[in-house]
Amino acid sequence: MCPTRRALLGFFLVSQSTYALEESELIQRIRENHPVSQMASEDFSSAQGELRAARGGFDPSLKFQYWDQDSAAYPYHAYDLSIEQPTRIWGARAVAGYRRGVGSFPIYDSKWQTNSDGELRAGLEIPLLRNGMIDERRAREGVAQAQLDATGFTRDQQVLDALRTGLHRYWEWVAALERKRLNEDLLKIAIQREQFLIERVRRGDVPEIEKADNDRVVAQRRGLLVSAQRAVERAELELSLFNWISRDEKKLPDPLRVRPRDLLVSAEQRATSGAARISAPELKALGAQLEAREIESRFARNQVLPKLDIAGYLARDRGLGNAKLNENEWRLGLQLEFPLFFNTGIGRRQAAYARQVKSEVSLRWANERWENLKIDIEQAMTASLERLRLAQSEVALASRIENAEIIRFKHGDSSMLFVNQREQATLEANMRVVDQELEILKLEVDRRWLSSRL
Repeated sequence: MCPTRRALLGFFLVSQSTYALEESELIQRIRENHPVSQMASEDFSSAQGELRAARGGFDPSLKFQYWDQDSAAYPYHAYDLSIEQPTRIWGARAVAGYRRGVGSFPIYDSKWQTNSDGELRAGLEIPLLRNGMIDERRAREGVAQAQLDATGFTRDQQVLDALRTGLHRYWEWVAALERKRLNEDLLKIAIQREQFLIERVRRGDVPEIEKADNDRVVAQRRGLLVSAQRAVERAELELSLFNWISRDEKKLPDPLRVRPRDLLVSAEQRATSGAARISAPELKALGAQLEAREIESRFARNQVLPKLDIAGYLARDRGLGNAKLNENEWRLGLQLEFPLFFNTGIGRRQAAYARQVKSEVSLRWANERWENLKIDIEQAMTASLERLRLAQSEVALASRIENAEIIRFKHGDSSMLFVNQREQATLEANMRVVDQELEILKLEVDRRWLSSRL
């Protein structure tokens, strides 16, 4: 192959080689089958269970009590059935029940005595200070909901991180294949030149040392090709950690499995897709965690207040017995409770507020870190594009010099030593182009990762 054509071949003329794995296919496999995705999904399922458990605090509860006393003086039996329904409205709790007591009751147990058909009752309990604006049930539900949101965003971030690393490994694999191809082409040139040199040595056009030098170059380039093949094998192993064809099986990429096709646009075209806009699930997760800390802080502040509850009940007996019990009976109660020292409440409030402030600082720091990361990616992209253009210029110049050196050699004005040096310089320039295109493609992945577009 002409050195000029070889030097000017673009890195991503993928149609010249066959790659089994496409970028979109790898993305799908990571999302569906990668262990990180599986673990993140289980974390989300666990958070869903915690939220359901927290909401269970508002489930109605059924209570039943039964007493039976078999004594000569006061034989009786009584039972009480009640339903309690906590609500989200200012911590109010609705209560309804039925009780019946039959027999002879001593005066200290006369409260259990009812008429023959028992007593129906209904009531409402309302906290005025502590547990009014927020109580443990509502706090647990709010925290669980915020933690579910945070877990969902964390799951998204973990999957994005796996996608980013997997795509980096994908392009490193493609780059390793391209480096191997360049080494193969360089070796072919030296092998094809061998017969030409044998003929010229036979005719006496060049000394035999030129043939020996070419043999040395062939051996050297075979060694370089072995190293390039090893780099491909290592890249395949790294990529296989993300190429999960099922949830239980990963697979090495198979270069011969599908027909050849262009998998990529050029690196320079991808680089012009525009600057990234930050849309990191990590920041949303930290915001949800901050919301949970704020709920905990509000609850801790509320628990410092005295407990002041009011309760109202309506009860009425039915059936035979005491006629006064068959009338509507209204009950209104007030309960006041507070500790003589507030160390427990104040300590919990202080701890909750400290956790809230820590979350606020963590969120601010994360925002700054992501902003710096965005700037770094754009600066790196600019520098890589400039280095790519310089490397492409170097390839063109190295190819011209290589061609000129070959012409000089044919005219007897040069030696294989200089020709091999020129060919090696062209190879190294092409390798630098590969390195810069790889860097640009990885930065383009970072752009999509930054804006959650993977």
